[in-house]
Amino acid sequence: MPAAPVPLVTLHMALEQAQQAFSRCEYRELTGALPRLIATTHVSHDAAAGQLRERMSAALARAYLLGSELATKRHRDTVARVAADRSHAAAEARGDPLTIAASSRAIAISMRRHALDASERIDREAGLNGAMTMLTKTALDLGADHGDPEVPLLATYGSLMCTASYAAAQNGNTAQAVGLVEEAEHAARRRPGTAGGTGSAQFSGTTVAVYRIGVHTALGDTAKALSYFDSVEPRRLPSAGPAPTSTAPARGRTTAAWIRPPAR
Repeated sequence: MPAAPVPLVTLHMALEQAQQAFSRCEYRELTGALPRLIATTHVSHDAAAGQLRERMSAALARAYLLGSELATKRHRDTVARVAADRSHAAAEARGDPLTIAASSRAIAISMRRHALDASERIDREAGLNGAMTMLTKTALDLGADHGDPEVPLLATYGSLMCTASYAAAQNGNTAQAVGLVEEAEHAARRRPGTAGGTGSAQFSGTTVAVYRIGVHTALGDTAKALSYFDSVEPRRLPSAGPAPTSTAPARGRTTAAWIRPPAR
């Protein structure tokens, strides 16, 4: 797709608007606009040098991460995996642990979804175990399991533990699933409230309660799952975002206008 380099501040604004559109569940509109945004981020990254190139790597990682999350919503699991891999490579080039963690989570989610479609039990178990291992290792690498980490770091750690717990539950591993979600619960108690890491993941005590419901349902213990319903605070649940601010495109306006094609 033809694209021309743009300043980093322009990319940041476009990525923020794209993230807001994702939060508002405008998936069809975003599907049409995101390829051009990714292409523009690519050429902007390739045209940069030095510290600017490193910062462009972070923008590229963010663009591919959003692409992976969108592909998951559209049930395009192979595309989600490829985009997550590319996000991870760009995040590694930047060296930002939060972006690395978010892209690792996206890779693991695509691994888990792919494993669930496997026809052979051995492939299913291997895929789910691989996803769980990646998630727990990435979480522990953050170093947020002790001390007084910053809020985004702890939120990312908790989100990874929740996702790992669900993968373990879908693999029928009760002890690991419960242990991981209990660790996430402990992380939520360390920092009350709702916090976000990188990407669309949100983390709070309510997030953990929702995962508890899913984990115990996957393990076949519906009664246990029901016991966590009262722990869910609806006001803390992510929902379609608020009305766009003045910096965001008006609802109904095509997001392709964020990054225009180069003049011919």
